[in-house]
Amino acid sequence: MADCRTEQYRVCSITMRFPPGQVAQAKDLLRSVTGPIAAKSGCRLCRFTWDANDDCVLIYEEYWDVDTDLGRHVRSEDFRPVLVAMDLCAVLPEVRIGRFHCCSGMDALHSLWSEDLEAQSFPG
Repeated sequence: MADCRTEQYRVCSITMRFPPGQVAQAKDLLRSVTGPIAAKSGCRLCRFTWDANDDCVLIYEEYWDVDTDLGRHVRSEDFRPVLVAMDLCAVLPEVRIGRFHCCSGMDALHSLWSEDLEAQSFPG
């Protein structure tokens, strides 16, 4: 996949399961922070989505350029609504902090597709 654009981020991913009566409040809390956090210097992505098979499960994600920016942000007041949402959970949230290294762009998908075709071809 040499043709793709290489990217590396520090990632915070939190999967949260809420009681049915708390989902709307959790969405409001998370919706209130995604724009302001995404606008911060060093933040590449801030979003939340929900599980297509379970409306009570929300997935919150942040992608940052460097560890220090992510750490500073998590300790800031801007992150407090995320913590409040986590307190509403029906079960302990799944928190993952790590590094995400990827190739991006259509060339990355094309390279992967081409590699698969080459692996399937028979010598002739």
